[in-house]
Amino acid sequence: MGSLDVESLKIAFSTASSLNEWATVVVVLGVVIELVALLIFGKDMSRTEKGMLIVGSVLVVVGVGGEYIFGGRASAAAARLQQISDEKITEAKNDAAHAIFQAAALGVQEKNLDQYVKDQKARVDRAITSLNAEERTLRIVAKKADVQDSQLRADLTKSEVALKQAADIAAKAYKRTQPRQMMFCLAWQPLKMQPKVPVEILYLKNASDAFLLAIEIDNCLDEVGWSPTYPKPIPEKHPSYFPQPDIEAVGGSDSGVTVVGSHTASISADHGFGNLFAEGSPENAVSNALLSALGDGIYSSIARDVPDGTIRIVVGPKP
Repeated sequence: MGSLDVESLKIAFSTASSLNEWATVVVVLGVVIELVALLIFGKDMSRTEKGMLIVGSVLVVVGVGGEYIFGGRASAAAARLQQISDEKITEAKNDAAHAIFQAAALGVQEKNLDQYVKDQKARVDRAITSLNAEERTLRIVAKKADVQDSQLRADLTKSEVALKQAADIAAKAYKRTQPRQMMFCLAWQPLKMQPKVPVEILYLKNASDAFLLAIEIDNCLDEVGWSPTYPKPIPEKHPSYFPQPDIEAVGGSDSGVTVVGSHTASISADHGFGNLFAEGSPENAVSNALLSALGDGIYSSIARDVPDGTIRIVVGPKP
């Protein structure tokens, strides 16, 4: 039913209520007129008849009056109820409209929320993808770094080996530039227990440190009680044709220090593996003392021009 039909019914209800009230008033007036007429013109009636008519008329008047009064109140109450109903309906319509609006707003918010969630999920997915790419890049870089580190370690090891070799070469070169020295004569102390024999000391005069080393050997032999001859330079074999001294002519090696014995000196059976002279011989004791004092470059030989029972020490250039 439309709003126009409802309004028409309301108008018809109001009109009928008003006419009903007027009809009630008319009935009351008719009864009053009838009662007055009865009182005036009802002389022929008995008192009982009059009383009954009057009571009936009064009851009709009372009934109609009551109907008028209470009908008006009922009509007013019905109108009020209708008004309240209309207000409730209007309020319900307003609530419905508001609910529809809120539902629409909630739908929009829900739609926006869904879109926001989708956007945030897309951002998180992009961040995860980026982090995964960065992790892969870092793994590649770390792997390259490990390879480079291994290569650097290998290069460092090679450099350390090369540096050690260079240091050894430098030490050897430095040692060659420095004169040979015997700081102490402790290595010569065992000679105190050996029979003392004559010692001849020769040196190569054009070797830079040969003379100084020959002096030190002479001093150490003196300290242990031996009596060596004062160091002399190796004589030139053919001064007119070969001005250079011939170190091999006196039994010496081309470098280092050589202990030269006579042809009667005791020879070791295994002299091919080290000292030429037999263990316990004076020549062997002098060779061991020189080896302990200098460390290397000590040789041994035999020369026929060395007198029997004599030891010759030939100091050549540094090995």
